Amino acid sequence: MTYQEASNEIKNNPSKVVAHMTTLTAVNGGIALIYHTTRVITWYKNGTIQLQHGGYLSPTTKRRINAYIPFGSIIQRDGLWCFVYKDITVSFSDKMHIRIEKDKNGIL
Repeated sequence: MTYQEASNEIKNNPSKVVAHMTTLTAVNGGIALIYHTTRVITWYKNGTIQLQHGGYLSPTTKRRINAYIPFGSIIQRDGLWCFVYKDITVSFSDKMHIRIEKDKNGIL
């Protein structure tokens, strides 16, 4: 899901339940996917996406993130979470920011 797609989902209502215990809601500066009480994804208008587990490294948290991020995926390798996009694998860091650079084959 992109920022625009998330925005379209909540254009008539500032908050929308999208899955069990999961809400898409407008937040200051962006749109967040909240699982229980944790903003697992926050989309920003400039294309940046913030990913967060909030200390809850559960399979469901990982599934929620993977279901809604527009590129890449979260995997678990040797007990650690990693973000994978094409041939790039980076350690997952809580509150990490990702964005595709149009003229580059990578993430930030």
